[in-house]
Amino acid sequence: MVSVVVFIGGLIGAAWSGVATYHAVGLYGGPVGSGFHREWNPQTRHYDLVHEMTTKAGVHVRQVFANDSVHVTRTEFSGAGVPSPLSLERTSDGNAERLGFSSINDGVIDAWSTTDPKTGIRRVEMTTKRNGKIDRWERYEKGALVRVDLDTNGNGKPDRWMTYEDGILMDTFLDANEDGQADDPPSP
Repeated sequence: MVSVVVFIGGLIGAAWSGVATYHAVGLYGGPVGSGFHREWNPQTRHYDLVHEMTTKAGVHVRQVFANDSVHVTRTEFSGAGVPSPLSLERTSDGNAERLGFSSINDGVIDAWSTTDPKTGIRRVEMTTKRNGKIDRWERYEKGALVRVDLDTNGNGKPDRWMTYEDGILMDTFLDANEDGQADDPPSP
């Protein structure tokens, strides 16, 4: 009788362990498989399918797949031969690519540019304080800078806007009272 209880307990434990492992690393065998594994994504609250490899030249390539499909949503490059870590992903509309890079080439991704294949660069987002929070937004039209929005107080909302024409700063607007509107200029 004791051996039957131990046997059934072992089966239940093995089944639970298999289910937990599948949820952690998926069908592909985890990091010891063929480069595929699962990683928890706190933003989507699901496990992402990830493939990692290192080329003979020492470049580490990491690809994240969309919802277990064959479509890569993000590709990251790092290691020898790469001036700084890069991250390349498709935007949600699927028409543009978003490239993450280090603005000062120190190995930390702190800026992201979105490029449309037809019109070129559309926008750049940056964390100038290097804390992971976007505080600078640049907009481009036909490859030319037309507007920069800044969050100078760290609340996540722009409070300074600058407009450009042909690369020349034309106007600067401030929002000191944080109502989302440019404040009136001081009277002379």
